[in-house]
Amino acid sequence: MKLTSATSEQSAASEIELVTAQTVTYLQSSLKRIYQLVNNSSKPQGILSAFGTNAASALEMYKTFHTALNAVEPNNTVISFDETVYVVQEDGKVKYVAPKK
Repeated sequence: MKLTSATSEQSAASEIELVTAQTVTYLQSSLKRIYQLVNNSSKPQGILSAFGTNAASALEMYKTFHTALNAVEPNNTVISFDETVYVVQEDGKVKYVAPKK
């Protein structure tokens, strides 16, 4: 019996699958960590203020990555930021509005 080696196309497809799976895993863990850092802080506004005018861009990037993750992994457990709690201001800063209990 002769073993056949994978074609270069099969090898490339396998590598693409591996890289895609690794990217999804990395994206999930990164977004979860970002969410935890902000939401587990006793001073979320302080974190947002430290970002200054980059806060809106950071939230938009999170939202974009979250949307992409949902497209490829619909059953993921990554939480999106609540736009009624994290309110983007016209100057690019983000205001934290504590959720009502």
